[in-house]
Amino acid sequence: MLCSSSRSIAIEIVFLYLCLHYATKLVDGMKNMEYAQRLEKLDLPTLLHRRQRGDMIQVWKHFNSYDQSTLSSSFIHCPRTNRKHRHQITWNRPKDGSHGIQANSFYFRISKTWNNLPQKVVEAKTIDAFKSELDDAWINHPTKRSIDTPSYTNDQEQFEEAFL
Repeated sequence: MLCSSSRSIAIEIVFLYLCLHYATKLVDGMKNMEYAQRLEKLDLPTLLHRRQRGDMIQVWKHFNSYDQSTLSSSFIHCPRTNRKHRHQITWNRPKDGSHGIQANSFYFRISKTWNNLPQKVVEAKTIDAFKSELDDAWINHPTKRSIDTPSYTNDQEQFEEAFL
């Protein structure tokens, strides 16, 4: 069962997607297109893709811009350097399960994605170089244009009925 803050976040996510769906339909000639087609035509990524990209930028800043002594112990490099790159983050299972609050926290959300980035991306010298390399690496990323429809709960259905 979701806690109240998780429900409100889920409702806000649905609301953002509804706004984006509506806004992309307002562009001339796109009213009858599918959502993914509108995103492709307008060259817009999904909200999920934008969130993941922002998360990766923050992790790069943690390793390259911030004072290492102020970082959480979670961001200490993994000792095994035989992986894709030397900035691996040790990933632990969330203590509250895969659907708990902890599972969606920044550290648990970014670990696997960061560890799977190519070395060329992770070892970029500047933030702008990192962003460029990340965009090149994720040119065909599955979250860029397609979305999984959110699982609907009674709260989300009531929310949609109130705003539609």
